[in-house]
Amino acid sequence: MWWHDIREMKEKLNKIESYINEIEQFDNNDIQDSFDIIHDKINKILNDSNRLEQVALAEKTLDKFEDYMKNADKLNSMINEFKGCISMARASLAEKKEFDEQKTILKNMIETFQKYYDYQSQITNQHYKIDAIYKALVDEKTPVKKKRKSTPRKKSNPSPLS
Repeated sequence: MWWHDIREMKEKLNKIESYINEIEQFDNNDIQDSFDIIHDKINKILNDSNRLEQVALAEKTLDKFEDYMKNADKLNSMINEFKGCISMARASLAEKKEFDEQKTILKNMIETFQKYYDYQSQITNQHYKIDAIYKALVDEKTPVKKKRKSTPRKKSNPSPLS
């Protein structure tokens, strides 16, 4: 009974000893290589998960970039419209400048004509005054002539074209 226990214990010790011998036979380099292989596989798995996160981030960034480009296109079209408005405003300013120059020329012409008219009326009025004084003093007997109304003359031979 108890010797059976001893024999079982010896068998178990023999099995443990054989396991230890197998482990000792297994080279330390082989253990290190197997650990390196396992470590490399774990690194690959971790890198793959990092890559998935990077891909997701890249997709989000690409979506945001597409939205940005749409906004940039809208902004570009607005800038082009603004440039058109600026060119129209410049053209209007150039027309206004030309109009102002013409206005100044016309104003100068009007002032010149007004001066001429004033001068002409002074001369005419003085002429009539001098003429009236002369007639009153010198030629009291001569009445002042009235102007005749002009009537259109009739043509004797009408033209065949009219």
